[in-house]
Amino acid sequence: MNSNNNFPAKKPPSSRSIRLSFGRRLAIFLALMAISLTALGYSLTRRLSIPSGWREITVQTSLPTPAGKFHFFYDLPSQGAQDTYRALTGLYTDTMEEASVWFDKDHTADDVFNLASLSASPSSGPLVLPHALYQALKDMEEAGNRSLYLAPVYEQYNTLFHCTEDFEARNYDPHLNPELSSSIREVLSFVGDPDHIHLIFDEEKEAASLYVSPEYQAYASSNGQTAFLDLSWMTNAFILDLVGSRLREAGLTDGFITTDEGFGLCLDTRGTLYTLALPEEENASAAPPDDGLLDYQGPLSLITYRAFPADAKAFDDYYYVYEDGRICTGYISPEDGLSKEALASWAVYSPDLSVSGLLLRTAPVYISDVWDEEAARALAEDGIFSAWHQDGQVITTES
Repeated sequence: MNSNNNFPAKKPPSSRSIRLSFGRRLAIFLALMAISLTALGYSLTRRLSIPSGWREITVQTSLPTPAGKFHFFYDLPSQGAQDTYRALTGLYTDTMEEASVWFDKDHTADDVFNLASLSASPSSGPLVLPHALYQALKDMEEAGNRSLYLAPVYEQYNTLFHCTEDFEARNYDPHLNPELSSSIREVLSFVGDPDHIHLIFDEEKEAASLYVSPEYQAYASSNGQTAFLDLSWMTNAFILDLVGSRLREAGLTDGFITTDEGFGLCLDTRGTLYTLALPEEENASAAPPDDGLLDYQGPLSLITYRAFPADAKAFDDYYYVYEDGRICTGYISPEDGLSKEALASWAVYSPDLSVSGLLLRTAPVYISDVWDEEAARALAEDGIFSAWHQDGQVITTES
């Protein structure tokens, strides 16, 4: 307001003394406070009201969670947007807090057995696990995917991915360090053999125990190895399934979630049109051309495998880019402990499988020295469709 406006002065009222008892003064004070607080509350409610439409949902917690790698967008309804938003943030926050503890490979918890508990207790009694973790481990075992046991190998690569200079990175890259490559082959002689390490499940109790042979335990002890289990870059696929399951149970399905690792889950049943981008390595940070965009509708699990970081200028937990352009990724083969990618990028999607189910079916095809187009096309017979770049075109297996 302009303080120089010339309003006509009001004649001050005549002065007179009004004496109030303490009780009356207190009553008036409280009444005025109530009026002020009501007005303030109304003002804040209007200011903090949540509009309808698309909005990113974030966790509301100071505790560490994996939510920083998740991107959750939801189409809030025109009626009840604020209540829906509160329900979403509450459910999302609770789930992320729990998942952070359950899938933690480094720290045990006081009130629940988690992945770290199991990894640190080889050849001991069974531990009752949270359902989501139990199911994830059981699915890995039933799929015959031994990547779960690559913990000591992943540790070497994690050090590599956190390097900032090439001369340092070469020490932790088995492609370039023959001594390290030899050590990895040695540990793989244990990791790749179910007689040396495997999980035992008790379905009735949803409990699991980790068997590690005396020979492997002795080797691990002599080499300073303390962990035997690690889901590494696959972890968030299982957490995404957990979030999706809880959202469906709550009837909150008008949205989609993606992760930095390339996992995605569309929950929307309304027929909304979505677009899946299939980037090329040389344009990783740019929008792909129109022929690199795939439209879809309805609930869908999807994964985009990439042999390059999404943003070449940003740090990525599962990539190291050398100055000469060579890239080492977190896609580690359980066969020889080397990072492998059959293509620069490969998008896979299914309307029927969970994200982790899709991962377990497709990862062996992608983590390979050679692209097997026949295997990719065979997946389509089971409702697992895919797309990739080839000779300047996008090839798809969906008819």
